[in-house]
Amino acid sequence: MARATKRKDNRYMKNVGTGKYDPVTGKEIRKSIYGKTQKELEDNVAHFKSQLITNTLVKDRTWTFGMYARHWLGIKQNSLSESRMMVLNALVNKHITDIKDILLIDLTKSDIQKCINKLNGHYSEQKELRNMIRSILEDAIDDGLIYRNACRKVTIGKKPAARTRALTPAEKRAIPECDFTKEEKCFVYLLWYAGLRPEEARALTIHSVDLDNETIHVESCLAFGKNQGRLKETKTPAGVRDIDILPPLLPVLRDYMLSISQLYLFTQTSGELHTKTTYRRFWKKIYDKINLQLGGRNQVIKKGEIIQEAMKATDITPYVFRHEYATILYYSGIDIKEAARLMGHTDTAMILNVYAELDKKKSSSKDKLTKYLSQNY
Repeated sequence: MARATKRKDNRYMKNVGTGKYDPVTGKEIRKSIYGKTQKELEDNVAHFKSQLITNTLVKDRTWTFGMYARHWLGIKQNSLSESRMMVLNALVNKHITDIKDILLIDLTKSDIQKCINKLNGHYSEQKELRNMIRSILEDAIDDGLIYRNACRKVTIGKKPAARTRALTPAEKRAIPECDFTKEEKCFVYLLWYAGLRPEEARALTIHSVDLDNETIHVESCLAFGKNQGRLKETKTPAGVRDIDILPPLLPVLRDYMLSISQLYLFTQTSGELHTKTTYRRFWKKIYDKINLQLGGRNQVIKKGEIIQEAMKATDITPYVFRHEYATILYYSGIDIKEAARLMGHTDTAMILNVYAELDKKKSSSKDKLTKYLSQNY
């Protein structure tokens, strides 16, 4: 413990640690405390330490959480991607209403927990919000505005089990009969029979496809910011891979490639890469055709008036086709490591879950019991 020293002006002084460290030197930042007498000095030291503990020793007591959150977003803007900034801005705009006007120094764990609890049942958003608030408060500590992170022990709901499904028998019968364009059918079949993520399919070029050797090389993806498409690396390094072109895909892919002259396989009508808006329209056309084939109805609007309400016959998404591809790998006897490679996964955890679920379906308890009873009774 630092000892008190008597100065030339007859005051006593002691250097007290703040619990914060200089990012350059790594040394603890200390503050000099003074007193006219040793007792006054000890009282002042005790008061200073009390302020540290109770989070009341700050440079500026006027910052509300909302003010600092906006300041924090401005700083992060140049270091985070456009899509990530969209997520953070949405969280600040929609989900911090209850705490935005509370002073940083007055913000408590209970305040934050109540705010987080409003998103119960929405695990992903809840986790994002908690992590963002935690990061904001950590930076506020570094800025000397608070000395304690009230969000460190805030809890969130339990992560729900992932819901994934493959194609239903009805969908597998209906999709080949849909009135797709060559482009739409090629996109669907790439998801179905190559297991591509939609963003990977959007980034394919004519050079990605080797029809002679019947392989597809995946090395990038087309992601979206606010709207504009942007080419980037695959989700993980394992996403860079070569995939064999399966027999159902080969004629569809060859037929489509012979009909195009642009570099990228899937583009806007202008030949430019898809934006978020144009891709949504593209997928909606595919969905509507599948929905109709399954007996559903699509919404019809004329002169701004809805004259036919939609009736959904399916909840199909691009990832249903990817799950179906994993199912094909399972029933084809592809081992787990090779399946993970073909799917572009870093490890086997995801494919293990798929295979385990399919194992249950393939050999249920009822099947085993029925077999046993038929042999022994």
